Amino acid sequence: MNDLSTYFGVNTAVVTPFAYENALNTLITNLDLFDVQYHTENSILLTDLIDQFVQVAGETSPYAQSDWNASKRQEWSNKLFQMKHVGSINAVTSRDLEQYSRQYPNRSDAMLVAVNDFSEAHYRSHANRVEVDLITALLGLKVESEYAGQGDLDFLDGQAKTTVPAIDFASTTVNPFLAIRKAVRLQSEKLGSGLAAKRTGVIIFAAGAAADGLSSNPLISDMVKYAGDASATALFTRMVDSNPAYDSFQIGGITVIDVSMFPEIVAHIGENGFAIVPVMDKAAQCYQLHSGVGVRHAELGQDAVLHHQYLIKDEFQFPSVVTETSYLPVNNIPQAIIFGSAA
Repeated sequence: MNDLSTYFGVNTAVVTPFAYENALNTLITNLDLFDVQYHTENSILLTDLIDQFVQVAGETSPYAQSDWNASKRQEWSNKLFQMKHVGSINAVTSRDLEQYSRQYPNRSDAMLVAVNDFSEAHYRSHANRVEVDLITALLGLKVESEYAGQGDLDFLDGQAKTTVPAIDFASTTVNPFLAIRKAVRLQSEKLGSGLAAKRTGVIIFAAGAAADGLSSNPLISDMVKYAGDASATALFTRMVDSNPAYDSFQIGGITVIDVSMFPEIVAHIGENGFAIVPVMDKAAQCYQLHSGVGVRHAELGQDAVLHHQYLIKDEFQFPSVVTETSYLPVNNIPQAIIFGSAA
């Protein structure tokens, strides 16, 4: 304070600076689409059903002992995957304590605040990293990795993603929402009758002309006004509460989110595109986020949490904040994500 008085005068006071972080909005994380599963190892064996079918038993003779039905056995494939790892470390130094000392003269308080600031910064950066990979898994239909044993993971396995013809959202003669309903029916077909029954909602991520058309087309507005359900779904309520920065609305029970200002999502759906995503019952295991353990410390970082954070001290008793995140998102229904664009 004496230094400040020397430069700026005795009537100078220190105030909290105006500062904000240009942070990533964790939209997909907040929507809670992925079921988080915790593991004690960072290598996991994933089992996929490779032969899906609906079996209907045939009629049999009631008295012929040789006339029986037999259930067809399902076929499975097992693949070993390694989780992605993100690690961060920051050591509190005497320089940090000097910077904090103006607001916190007590050395212990200054050290505690420095540790807390590093902790929050680590958590935000790791949460942002997971969010980016959740977006890529959900809408890019892949997971990119430089160090995991499997490398980049393509959920489509070389197949083409599911698309629908461009929709004229500016039309005033044909309601463009009819094309959306047709796309949702295509989604049901891709899911199959069993998984379609596990669908609890539908989200449309829309950008540019697609978002504008869905929100302002008079034919859609009239449909919502005269035939829509005025009550908000639980999904829509959760969306509004968790992501107030995004323009969202409901059409016929479908939640539409305008992501025009979310470049990480627009990169996958296009500037005037949209993606129709089924919201699935967690028990169906369609979207999974596998979480592992820390690997940099012999004892710490082994709890059942997504982000492992702990403190270590050097020989001079200065603390270091360490954060580790081991994770792997999995999208088991990539063909059920429907992509399209505005005409």
